[in-house]
Amino acid sequence: MAGVIARKAIDHLKSKEFRDYLMSTHFWGPVANWGLPVAAISDMKKSPEIISGRMTFAA
Repeated sequence: MAGVIARKAIDHLKSKEFRDYLMSTHFWGPVANWGLPVAAISDMKKSPEIISGRMTFAA
């Protein structure tokens, strides 16, 4: 049973429809939208000395 499900999943991943989906904005748009908060959270852990004053509103 698990082998049949795995085979169907692999066949779906190899299909032209799935490859077309991966190359569309319907996939990469949400990926980019999730990347922005992930980058912001990782920036919060960095040292404040590396922040450029010209790149902020405080300058």
